[in-house]
Amino acid sequence: MRVGATIYPRTFWFVRPQEHAAVIGSVETDPRILPQAKAPWKDLSLKGRVEREFLYATLLSDDLLPFGWRAFSLIVLPLYQGKLLSSREAFIEGYPDLASWMEQTENHWETLKKSAMSLLERLDYHHLLTGQNLSAPYRVLYNTSGTHLAAVVLEGRVLANLTLHGWKVQGFIADTTTYYYETENRDEAHYLCALLNAPSIDTAIKPYQTKGAFGAQKGKGERHIHRRPFEVVPLPRYDSGNPHHRRLAELSQAAHERVRAFLADTRPEKLPQSIGKLRSLIRKSVINTQLEQIDDIIRTQLRG
Repeated sequence: MRVGATIYPRTFWFVRPQEHAAVIGSVETDPRILPQAKAPWKDLSLKGRVEREFLYATLLSDDLLPFGWRAFSLIVLPLYQGKLLSSREAFIEGYPDLASWMEQTENHWETLKKSAMSLLERLDYHHLLTGQNLSAPYRVLYNTSGTHLAAVVLEGRVLANLTLHGWKVQGFIADTTTYYYETENRDEAHYLCALLNAPSIDTAIKPYQTKGAFGAQKGKGERHIHRRPFEVVPLPRYDSGNPHHRRLAELSQAAHERVRAFLADTRPEKLPQSIGKLRSLIRKSVINTQLEQIDDIIRTQLRG
């Protein structure tokens, strides 16, 4: 598992269509991202146009559900043939709109930065962005922090046809609020997803999670997850010859279908706005049977 890209500063890259925009690529900073933005960037709101080739999608941990997702986020990325373009390089390559957008971001960065890194070095910190495989057939994502683990399988064929706000995006990039695993094996992806959503695995990592100051006083408030599922629990690698592994993959696929149907059949205003409450509702009312069966296999067959 690898941590996703540091798509930062948030206000530079997370966007939505400008109101009444008639042209694809007329974007502005998405106000939904402002609570995650930090000073001095949180007071910035950019407007401009970018060519559609530079519109991508990501999934924040706040929108990640067990075996599903609430919503993808639209992002601008100066990603071209596996590298990131500066404003000058974008202009040379024939993308004047991206060049203008990048000029805005570069000027703000140079004025307000507290780092020796360039803007593109920060965006591709440790190559966490350009190191991702945009054509991966399957990705497993789970949240880097939170009280409880939640994981989902994203299929390449679905992401290849993804549209946000009616605009087709060029690909998917995992964000730093998630860890991800890329594989060409559908069953392996779903097997891992079943393990990461298992209540028994979630319980096992609880003593090793750091706690927030407020929650710690009540014996709650677990926060960081990071690699603890793999450090604390000896999770077996997927073995296609193991019937229990195949069964876990089947249960994950069934849970994904149940979550997808539940979200499709429920009006958004009827869903809890709190991601924690929505995850709890899904676990208790939508996929409780699958979770019980997953845990039974883990307890009796995988952990002894």
